[in-house]
Amino acid sequence: AMWTFEPKVAEAVLVKMLAEAKVPVVYGERLDRTPGKVVKLDGKRITAIVCESGKTYEGTVFIDATYEGDLMAAAGVSFHVGRESNKTYG
Repeated sequence: AMWTFEPKVAEAVLVKMLAEAKVPVVYGERLDRTPGKVVKLDGKRITAIVCESGKTYEGTVFIDATYEGDLMAAAGVSFHVGRESNKTYG
């Protein structure tokens, strides 16, 4: 059997789950890409992000939901473009 889902239904389920868990979700903000301004770090840990609107968001966990990994790149996280070979992880 092949299981499929409608994206709008999956989104509605996710939004409901986040609301039930009282997880704040911010839409419509863009990272301020000014070098050295995007993220605030404590060692290697992201403690806050700065957006173009001037708003700063502090937290203990950040999810990089940008299309190209802008938050991780700004935080200095190492990354690889494309898929790794099967040999890399066996």
